[in-house]
Amino acid sequence: MCLKDLRDEFIYDCECRHLAKGSLRNYKAATRFLLEYLELKQITELEDVRPRHIRDLMKEKQDAGSTSRYINDLLKVWRTWFNYLVNEGYLEERDNPAKKVKCLRQPRTIIDTFTVAEMKRMIQFYDGKDFLEVRNKTIIMLLFDTGMRCNEMILMEPEAVHGFQYAIERFQSVAEFALQFLVADSLEQGFVIFVDENGYTLTTLLIGPSHNSCKAQGKGSFGRTRSIK
Repeated sequence: MCLKDLRDEFIYDCECRHLAKGSLRNYKAATRFLLEYLELKQITELEDVRPRHIRDLMKEKQDAGSTSRYINDLLKVWRTWFNYLVNEGYLEERDNPAKKVKCLRQPRTIIDTFTVAEMKRMIQFYDGKDFLEVRNKTIIMLLFDTGMRCNEMILMEPEAVHGFQYAIERFQSVAEFALQFLVADSLEQGFVIFVDENGYTLTTLLIGPSHNSCKAQGKGSFGRTRSIK
């Protein structure tokens, strides 16, 4: 089977499944890298692809200065492609070349997170005297409260904001720990309910009538009192 035709079929299947634009762009790029490398080796048929060819390309990328994480991401796409070919009957499972290639060892990255004191200082930096300060303070609190990414916040639609209280109806994140949350507008006291991606209640925050304090009840690291100014 011609690799180019199989690659086009795989990309078409990804488009039909309405993958995210970023994912589709990565799939196209990664499969193109492998296809072009194999063509340089005069390999154009699926049956001629061997695990060593994939390892050689990974080594070439590594020698060119690519990081282990980037190369492993390429390998994940190649595995997805060949797994698709197995599922479609073009390839036997035992002949899957990508399955026999191991990921590169990645250095463990330790991220220094903000302390509670640092978070408080960032929130209190803006006193809300003008529009920009109110906007910036809202952005910081939104990111801290939800765990969403900056790009997810930027792509929010106006329909996700309701009246005086705001509600994030739905946002997607590849980070497993990212939380969804909603505001029950009908509750007089102003409850903020934190739920996980399956709708399981993690924490309920009760905002007092003065809206100057917020007490958290429930599970997880949110079970503490903090000030909202």
